[in-house]
Amino acid sequence: MSITSIHIKDSTGRANWTLKGENKGTILTLILYAVALSSILSISDTNAKNSPTTLANTNVDKYNESEAIVLGNPFYIEHYQDVVQKPELSNGNSMGTFTGKGIINETLNINAKGNSTDIFRNNETVYSQGNAKFVTDYGDVAMYSFTAIGIYNSDGTFEGRGAAVFDDGATGELSSLSNTVAIYEDRIDSSGNGTFLMWHWK
Repeated sequence: MSITSIHIKDSTGRANWTLKGENKGTILTLILYAVALSSILSISDTNAKNSPTTLANTNVDKYNESEAIVLGNPFYIEHYQDVVQKPELSNGNSMGTFTGKGIINETLNINAKGNSTDIFRNNETVYSQGNAKFVTDYGDVAMYSFTAIGIYNSDGTFEGRGAAVFDDGATGELSSLSNTVAIYEDRIDSSGNGTFLMWHWK
């Protein structure tokens, strides 16, 4: 009977065993085990390099390089008068309606009206959601739902930013708004002068 001594390292050099065995079968089994362990460690390294986080970062970088969102000029502009009323309490809700007059692409007069539910998350921030519609002087209509976040500033002004999703039923001169998404900004200064601007998100 002979005693065999053998040193085994995996492919990364992270393991180092001295194995002894009394027959070739035992030594062969241990060698196969070491090779299998080495393969598992190698696969683990590969998976780490191809993890979802790494792949996501790579994809985001490629996306940013190939496409940028450019808003350009707003397609809808509305000026109005309002009073900024900062809520006195947090966690309160209010519901209401609104009307306004604006212009699309500097040529098409619009009457706007809608309803909203406002949820005051604290006495400075409000979450708003609701529905609205544009109506031309000739009766063409485009309807949309919206959601927004508004901020009551300490200087007595208000700023809101939101997104609008138009349904598929826009008619006439407003038909191009069907199935489109827009983002908007709403500002009211301390004197009550309001400006509502809306951009196509293409």
